[in-house]
Amino acid sequence: MTRVQIVAAMVGTCLAVQVWAAPTGETRKTADAPKPAEARKTTEPAKPIQARPSPKTTTSIDKPAEGKKIPEWKKPPASEPAVGSPVVENPRVTCDRWPSQYDAKSWIEDVWRIEKAATGEQKTLALYKWVRLQQHWGEQCHDGTAGKTLVECDAIKKLNIYPYGECSDFGVTAAALGHAGGLNTQEAHVPGHTQLEAFYKDADGKERWHRLDPFWGVVIYDKTGSHIASWEEIQADPLSALEPSKTVQPWGDKVTDRKRFAEKAACQPERRVRPSRYTMDKPLFAGETYILSWERLGGIAFYNANPAARDKMTSWGLQRYQYAKGDPEKLAFGHEVLRPFIEKVDDQLQVHEAHGTLFFKPLVNARFADSVYRPAVNVVVGANGRSLRPGKAGVPAELVYLVQTPYVIANGAIAGNFRTGADDSIRVCVAKAQWREQDYTFDQVVPASPEWKVVWQSKGEGQQVMRLREADLQLRGEYKFLVKVEMTAATDTSTVDMDVLGFVVRFQEGIMALPRLMPGKNTIHVTAAKIKPGYDLSVTCIWDDAKGKEHEVNQIVPTLPFEFEIEAAGEKPADVRSRALILQAVASDRG
Repeated sequence: MTRVQIVAAMVGTCLAVQVWAAPTGETRKTADAPKPAEARKTTEPAKPIQARPSPKTTTSIDKPAEGKKIPEWKKPPASEPAVGSPVVENPRVTCDRWPSQYDAKSWIEDVWRIEKAATGEQKTLALYKWVRLQQHWGEQCHDGTAGKTLVECDAIKKLNIYPYGECSDFGVTAAALGHAGGLNTQEAHVPGHTQLEAFYKDADGKERWHRLDPFWGVVIYDKTGSHIASWEEIQADPLSALEPSKTVQPWGDKVTDRKRFAEKAACQPERRVRPSRYTMDKPLFAGETYILSWERLGGIAFYNANPAARDKMTSWGLQRYQYAKGDPEKLAFGHEVLRPFIEKVDDQLQVHEAHGTLFFKPLVNARFADSVYRPAVNVVVGANGRSLRPGKAGVPAELVYLVQTPYVIANGAIAGNFRTGADDSIRVCVAKAQWREQDYTFDQVVPASPEWKVVWQSKGEGQQVMRLREADLQLRGEYKFLVKVEMTAATDTSTVDMDVLGFVVRFQEGIMALPRLMPGKNTIHVTAAKIKPGYDLSVTCIWDDAKGKEHEVNQIVPTLPFEFEIEAAGEKPADVRSRALILQAVASDRG
C-alpha cells in the first residue's frame, strides 16, 4: 500500500493530497499512518497488572541583577471550559527500560529506578546523566505565537518539545526534575552562567550543597574523593577543580570547559527552582489516531518562537561528544543509548528532533457524538448510515471538534467531502485556543467564546471537496484548535450532507524523550484515566532490531491497567530502533 493509499484509508479520499513529507534520507511506510487496528494481529501475549505509581512575568532565565533575588512568579490559572467527552482519557504508554515522558515526577522516579539510585549522590548523578541524554546544546527556546513569547521554563516541555538550550536551560530542567522527586535541587545562578546544586547528606554524615554543571558536562569531587565538591570547597582550593581527585567522565565536553567550570563553580550562587507543571497527556476522541514517531520529516523547520534565534537548529549540538571524533561507534560514558538516533553532521555528532502525527477522522455514523467537542445541533445520520446531515431545513446543523496535542504543532491540514443541493450551504470555521501563562510556561485553553474564522465555504451544488493546508490555516506554533462545520438545507435535508472530514497535524518531538525499546525484554505498561464503555484502546509498537525491520505488535486494551512484553533482538542500543507508537480508540467487539 502506498503512502497516499494509507492516508486515503485513514481520512478519506479527499485527504490524499501532498501534505506528507518522507523522513529525511529514506522512504518509509512505518509511522506516517497506521493500518486499521482490526486488521492487525497480536503477536505478543498480554497480561493485566497492578497499577504502577504515576506519577512578574519571567522573560529570561538568566542570572538576576547582582544582589537581587529572583521573584517566584505566581498567577492563578484561568479556568478552562469543560472539554468534550473523549472515549479514552489520557492514556499513558511507557516502557520499563526508559523514563516516562508524561510528567516530571514519573520521569525522575523512572530514572532512579533504571539507575538503581538510592543515595543522594546516586540520585543526583542519575539526574545529571539523563538530563544530558535528553537535552542538547542549541538555541534557547521560546514558546508562544502572535508576538507574545516566553522563554520556555517547564522541564517536561523542554525535554519533549524543545530539547535544545544553553546553560540556564540545563539548570532549569535539572533542578525542576530533581525537585519533582523530592531531591533538593536548585538552579545555581552565578555571573554569566547557570549550573546545578543538590543538597543531601554525604557518607561523612554532613549535609552540604554539591555543584554540578550539566551544560558543560563537568562534575568533580573534593580533594579527598569522598563526595561531589561544593562551591565553597572549590573556592577554597581552585586546584581541586583543575586537577580533581575524581571526576565523572567525560570530564567536560571541551577541554576549555574544565577551566571555565573552575572559575564559575567557585562562585556563591543565587538559587531557585521552577517546578514543572506540564504533562504530555493526550485524550482520545473516537476517530483519532495518535502517532508518536522516531522519524524526522524533511521540509519541516524546527519550531522556536525565540525572536532572537540565530538559526533553525542546523548547526547546534556539535560541542558535545567531541571525544568520539564524529564516529558513533566511539560513543561511551552512557552516551551509547543515543544510538541509533544520533546523526553524523559533517564530522560531528548531533541529535535532531522527530515529528509525530495526529490523524483525526471524526465518525459520521451512529456514534458521531463520540467525536465532537460539544453536543451537535440539528444533526442526524444520513439514510446510508455513513454521513451526517441537518435534521431540519432552514436551521444550521452544527458540529464542533477539538483538535489537540501536548506537542507544538509543526503544520496542519484539513479536508472533507460534502454534498449540497440548490441554495444549500456549508461552511467550515476554525478558532484558535487562547494562550495562558501558567507557572513558568505557556499553555493553551479553549476559549468560552471562540473567535471563529471562516476557512472554507461551499460553492454551487453537487459534490464539494475541501482541501486546506498549513498556508491556509496558520496552525504552526499552536497546541489546540476548534473546527466548526455548519450545514444548512434550504428546503430538502436529503440534498446536503458530509460523508468525510479529516484533520492531520504534524507535531514536534524531542526524540530522546520518547518511550523507546532497548535490546532484550521490554515491558510495556498501559494506563488511562478511563475508557468509555463500547471502546477499547489499541496500542501498536513498530521497531527495527538485529533480526529485521518493521516488527509490529498490536494489543487491544480492554481493561486497565495493562501490560505486555516485547523482546527486541540485539546486544547493544544501536541494534534496536523504535519507529512508532500508535494509539487509537477503537469500537469494542465485546458484548
